Amino acid sequence: LHTIARESAVAIRVEASKVPLHPDTKDLDQSKRLLSALNEGEDFELLGTCAPAVAALVMREFPGFVLLGEVRSGQGVCLLNEGCETPLTEGGYEHRW
Repeated sequence: LHTIARESAVAIRVEASKVPLHPDTKDLDQSKRLLSALNEGEDFELLGTCAPAVAALVMREFPGFVLLGEVRSGQGVCLLNEGCETPLTEGGYEHRW
């Protein structure tokens, strides 16, 4: 998300309730499950952006896709959770070569 936002010079808003949570984290509280989904590795999801009209078509044709949020003008990534927007810092595993 951060790479897409930075390289495209846009802001991305993610709805917390839409983020897929791994079943192995079901014993954690909701906020820790969300942090795990946003920052940990080895569980991969495909992430992309498209125009709203294309998103509707994709969602209809491929029901497994999840619409996580929206891209808009601005910069950075934020999480919308119960009506509150919180900036997300970059996290996750960093591969070093």
